[in-house]
Amino acid sequence: MNMSRSVERLYNVADNYHSSRLHSFYKSKDIDAIIDIGSHKGEFITKVVRNKNVPIFSFEPQNKVRNDLKQNTESFNVREYYDFAVSDFNGEMDLCLNSLSSTTSLLRSNEDSSWIKFKKFILGNTLYEGVQKTKVYELDSVLHDKLNEFRRILLKIDVEGA
Repeated sequence: MNMSRSVERLYNVADNYHSSRLHSFYKSKDIDAIIDIGSHKGEFITKVVRNKNVPIFSFEPQNKVRNDLKQNTESFNVREYYDFAVSDFNGEMDLCLNSLSSTTSLLRSNEDSSWIKFKKFILGNTLYEGVQKTKVYELDSVLHDKLNEFRRILLKIDVEGA
């Protein structure tokens, strides 16, 4: 097993506690749809939402995690999986891929950042893996006619700095 998978598993163990607290909060809310920007492998959907009936619109541009996302959330009411990123314009951008896929971002990492130095140390000095071209769209241009039936929409954004 490579170092990034080990770190990701360790992170997921710690994340379970936080996810349970978030789930307790959200389950008391009357939410009738969810927009999940930065779905990654479906952690928010499976650990926090847990409601298999609420309609979900999932955005995840990373090719290397999309199959995991779909497998992990196949029993949920995901109305659509969008394979692009959300931005303030319609076009194309470079997605900076990292060995720890949960840290992939449209923004290139600041190599002088203490947090980036720490991540690189944990991962054996490798973080950046390359670039994937990805389409980006304004959220309104994608969902403007798909949300009319909903009144209480939860917008979750987890986009690693972007």
